[in-house]
Amino acid sequence: MAILLTFNSILQVLAAFVIFFFGYTVLMALVLISFFIAAGLYKGARMIQVYATRFSCPRSAVFNFSRGATSHGD
Repeated sequence: MAILLTFNSILQVLAAFVIFFFGYTVLMALVLISFFIAAGLYKGARMIQVYATRFSCPRSAVFNFSRGATSHGD
C-alpha cells in the first residue's frame, strides 16, 4: 500500500491512457447512436411525406403502374 502513496509517473500515464481510451470509446458510441437516430428520423419523415402525398393527391393524378401510363389516359 505504501507504493500507491508515493508519486509514480507510470501509474499516472497509465491512468491517463485508460481515461482517454474509455472517454474516446464513449464519445464514438454516442456519435454512432446519434447518427442512427438521425437516419431513423429522416427515413420516418420521408415515409410520412410519401404517404401524405399519396393520400392527398386525387386518384386521376396518381401514376398507374400496371398500365405504364397515368390513369387519365396520358
